[in-house]
Amino acid sequence: MCLHASSKTLFKTLYQNIFFDVAHALLFLIFKLFRFDYSKARNGVVGFLAFNTMPVRKNCILMLEYQGIHAETMPGFAKYFMELGFAVDVYTTAKNQRLDSFVRMNTDSINIFAANPRIMRRVLQLEKLGQYEYIFFNSGVKSFGVAKVDENLKALRTKIISLIHGQDALPEDLSHIFVLDDLSEDGLLTPRTVHPYFFGDVRITGKKQDTVDFISIGRFGKGIRDYDTLFNAMKHLLAAGITNFHVSLMGRGKIRFKIPQEIRPYITVYSNRPFEECFQKLEESDFFLPLLNPLVEEHQRYLSTSTSGSFQLIYTFLKPCILNEIFARKYSFTPQDSILYPDNAALGEAMTRAVLLTPEDYAAMQDELAKKAEDKRALSLKNLKATLCEPA
Repeated sequence: MCLHASSKTLFKTLYQNIFFDVAHALLFLIFKLFRFDYSKARNGVVGFLAFNTMPVRKNCILMLEYQGIHAETMPGFAKYFMELGFAVDVYTTAKNQRLDSFVRMNTDSINIFAANPRIMRRVLQLEKLGQYEYIFFNSGVKSFGVAKVDENLKALRTKIISLIHGQDALPEDLSHIFVLDDLSEDGLLTPRTVHPYFFGDVRITGKKQDTVDFISIGRFGKGIRDYDTLFNAMKHLLAAGITNFHVSLMGRGKIRFKIPQEIRPYITVYSNRPFEECFQKLEESDFFLPLLNPLVEEHQRYLSTSTSGSFQLIYTFLKPCILNEIFARKYSFTPQDSILYPDNAALGEAMTRAVLLTPEDYAAMQDELAKKAEDKRALSLKNLKATLCEPA
């Protein structure tokens, strides 16, 4: 007898669920029999067992990140939730745990669990989720295609809040969603905006006198950053006799660009590094390069539906950015806090101005960024407080 593909998938899913339930029950019996303390476990099946039997604290928010991305927004939201009087538990992917965006944050009061997607789906079926004050989805809520998960989330809908990273398909009811910036034309999303500008203990450093370090951080995927314009700008600096600079490119994914031979001594590429290494390089750097080009189709979404994680890093580490004027107007960067350029051909001249900027003028830019960052944090707390019930 030949089984239909959907039937095979059904049997496979049933087998996996039964196997997981049996393994979970056996582990529980073994640990009880040998009095093994599994309460400190945080990973995999044993971590799931610890989570499932762990009492939920009063006024606690469960933060969920079921994708291997967007880890950079979790520390900021956790910080805001705790400032508002909530306890925080986190369930994320094993990949995010390895990269560890919480590395600079004191997490003594935060329970951080990690698991693969299969275990995460089991977490979402647990009745105990109803004991949390809120369930925060760090990458929005989707249909998981698992009846028990979708039914449970539907029953918990009044407790669910979420961060939406793309503003092209927003729900009609905005009361339980947040965005990272208001990209609307009418300010509709300003009350829903939260800027998670926090990573923990970071050093704010001034401009170096000798070699000036530029940094760009982001995925290496096709169309994500305009590296060709950067390479031409670096050639411009060298042609002008400026050699006291260095560029660091950090990101995840496959490297698809080829670095011209003449600029290779002035550039270093770091692939798939943990957050700690990114933070260290940011502290050592002087200027941030978002590398956004309004002529690139993939970048136009940053003017209408999506925001770049670059801005979170710029404001958290107070690194003046070198940015195209079109994007600067959209995100309210000015010549007082950034170095702006009108078109791609002017990036080299803008980087030259950065190299020649005095430490005093650089510090003044950092002061402006710090003022804006504080205003954005205050708005974030105000918006969260307006949505969340005050802890009892």
